[in-house]
Amino acid sequence: MSGDARRWAVVVVLLLVAGACTSGEDADEVAAATVPTAEPTPEPAPEATEEAPSEPAADERESEEPDDPFAIPDEIDEDYVQRVLDVFASIEGDALREIAASGMYTPEADELYASIYAEGVLQDHREVWSQTIAADPDLSFLASEPLDRKWDLEELLELDGPCVVLRYEWDRSPSNVTEEELASLLLHMVVEDASNEAANPTPWLIQSMGSLPRGETEIPSLCNGG
Repeated sequence: MSGDARRWAVVVVLLLVAGACTSGEDADEVAAATVPTAEPTPEPAPEATEEAPSEPAADERESEEPDDPFAIPDEIDEDYVQRVLDVFASIEGDALREIAASGMYTPEADELYASIYAEGVLQDHREVWSQTIAADPDLSFLASEPLDRKWDLEELLELDGPCVVLRYEWDRSPSNVTEEELASLLLHMVVEDASNEAANPTPWLIQSMGSLPRGETEIPSLCNGG
């Protein structure tokens, strides 16, 4: 992670066949008579058989499968990014509910955070939680059953292939008992394999997040290693 990114303040996811008989006659009559030739019994028409529908070709089957809503589109737009943010918010909510229920930062909560945070920001997150619990062991700020916090996209700042930098509004009030101000924060996310794909169905991880250092207004170009 670049120096600028590390200086950000870290802020704490199916389917009758019928037969007939005739009577006999006198032999003379039979001899004199012209015996009609019996017409052949017509063969019964073959029963119509329904052909089993042929299976679609492999490419047709693939086209019938539902689209992955998190597959990276040719052009990343605001709707797509918001879907990813909604997953991050849901996973964060699951972690907060785990912490609230246990009263501590558990391995289960850490696994959830690890599914959305790259290693650097995950380590910062662990440190923040350690300090928070040491200062407030009862976690008095946290609701007993926290709801998902809101991550609402405000602005896309940088798009460069598998890298997105954005500004979003972070609302902690659904999870906290204390009244919280809305925070406008920066988030840098990259395409990277998640440690827990079952929790995070997107291909994205948060590389850094937070706010600019005090007194700075220029946003660094994080996608280009700035």
